[in-house]
Amino acid sequence: MCLRVYKAVNFDEHRVAACKVIALTNDTTPQDRKSLDKEMRVHAAMKHIHVLEFFHAAVVENEPSARYFPGFYMLLELASGGDLFDKIGELFQLLTLILNLF
Repeated sequence: MCLRVYKAVNFDEHRVAACKVIALTNDTTPQDRKSLDKEMRVHAAMKHIHVLEFFHAAVVENEPSARYFPGFYMLLELASGGDLFDKIGELFQLLTLILNLF
């Protein structure tokens, strides 16, 4: 599955969100769809200060008449400052530096 995350802007409401797009292709299996549907339901159910807020989700089917790119679309709270793996890498480098001092 092809996954991309875009910055989505709603100019009327002055809001910004992360738009997670998971492509739907002819190779997408029923199990893939079930897994993506479950991911959307889990995101929607989680409410916690340390979990990104879920705003909305939609599915655009792979049909000739579709106006938009076929995929699962999820709007989530935007986490600025890079991704989690960047932060983990920075922390690992810092810990390695500290351990080398001893």
